[in-house]
Amino acid sequence: MFTRYFIDNSSAKLSQLVREAMASPIASRFYQKISRPIVESGEVRPADIVPVIAPSRSGKKTVFLSL
Repeated sequence: MFTRYFIDNSSAKLSQLVREAMASPIASRFYQKISRPIVESGEVRPADIVPVIAPSRSGKKTVFLSL
């Protein structure tokens, strides 16, 4: 099932996490490989690249990019 959702990065903490994701080396690799922008705010469609907050292997909250 496909769905759309909305990213509202008006909170300072969420905005900071999105900036971290955009500054990560993986963000430039995603863009070079897929040639689509990363959605930082607004409506997100199923095929968009978006920042995702998830635990790292060490259990620390980390920002990853996902298709």
